[in-house]
Amino acid sequence: MAKQAKKRSKPDFNYRRFLTLVILFSGVAALMLFNRKNQPAEAVHADFPLYDLLLVGSAAKGSLILNDISIARYKLGDEKRDASIALTPWLKNGANLLTVTTSVLKSGVSPKVTFTLKTTQQDGTIKKEPLFTLTQPASKRTTIKAQNLPYWTWLDGKATFHNEDELKVAISALHKAYNDKKLDVIAAVEDPLFKDMVRLTGREKLSERHYRKEIIIKGRVEPLASYRIVPFDNGRIMRATGPDGEAPIRIYFNYGNGGKAILTGKYWSKINGEWRVVR
Repeated sequence: MAKQAKKRSKPDFNYRRFLTLVILFSGVAALMLFNRKNQPAEAVHADFPLYDLLLVGSAAKGSLILNDISIARYKLGDEKRDASIALTPWLKNGANLLTVTTSVLKSGVSPKVTFTLKTTQQDGTIKKEPLFTLTQPASKRTTIKAQNLPYWTWLDGKATFHNEDELKVAISALHKAYNDKKLDVIAAVEDPLFKDMVRLTGREKLSERHYRKEIIIKGRVEPLASYRIVPFDNGRIMRATGPDGEAPIRIYFNYGNGGKAILTGKYWSKINGEWRVVR
């Protein structure tokens, strides 16, 4: 991931447009990490409450750590803007510890960010609870109490000290499976991720949808570049990222002036003795 891709004769993949419009859940946990407009209540999956962290501010960057797991980073430019980060996929029933950091984005300009917890109930009722406002580089903690959530697959991950070489082998194997178009191998490794995605969206067989298979079959797999592995939650979650903070396995399918992509292999858990992608 750290290496620069060589110049190609084809138009470069529009990465910024991809992050904004067509992020797949497996790549960067799209339902949880990047800016999105608030959805109307009728569009929300209604089987359990949804929890989102709303950010409003400017000249700031920072991170979110939920239950000792680093789940997201954010960056707000010079002009005031808003963003929403979904917390639901990382929440468990009961008390959850959320830590938010804020730092200076531009020298000489003080950051200012207001954080609000938005809870959407099954019937579409929305509650917004102001948390705090940070106007200087700082770290702030708060507890979020969640209820009626499903049991996420990553909770079955083995919490222990893991040999990183084992995980590197698993990452290389998944990368090879994408190179070799081994749909069955890919599906097995990413099964926990898509089980949770179905719970979140209410849409069945998301991993089997045509557009995703098309990306795998027709897309170009980037060489597996360098990445860093960081354990969270006592090893229950292992995160693999490069300098840009994104997943190490990347598949791009270019067409026209745009394209589609899959970014995967960022969050792993060892479940029943096997390494699996969980987010």
